[in-house]
Amino acid sequence: MPGAALDDNDLIADRRLAAADPSLDSLVNVNEPADYERAHARPAPAVHVECFGLLARNGRRGVRAVRAAIIAAAARAADLDFDRHVVAAVNGEQVTRDGATPLVAGDSVTFVSADAGG
Repeated sequence: MPGAALDDNDLIADRRLAAADPSLDSLVNVNEPADYERAHARPAPAVHVECFGLLARNGRRGVRAVRAAIIAAAARAADLDFDRHVVAAVNGEQVTRDGATPLVAGDSVTFVSADAGG
């Protein structure tokens, strides 16, 4: 029925949404400063981080599970300086140097030296 409100159970019944955001974190209302504080205090999503090339040295080889809401936090969790010499690929597609790029639960972040390949 058009205009009918959906509750959490209705939303999570959608397989694509359930897979992408099982806790419905992307739908948290942030209308007041207190809402923002509560949202900010929530645990960051669990993501997977992997480093390649020179970045994989010093114990950074292999996939690691970390909690990070943005790429810069994922880099910190991987003990990397996310600077102009590093790029990140999210889920093998979106390549960026923007540390503020948001992450959601289950994302895979790959860090590569920006000068790799020439």
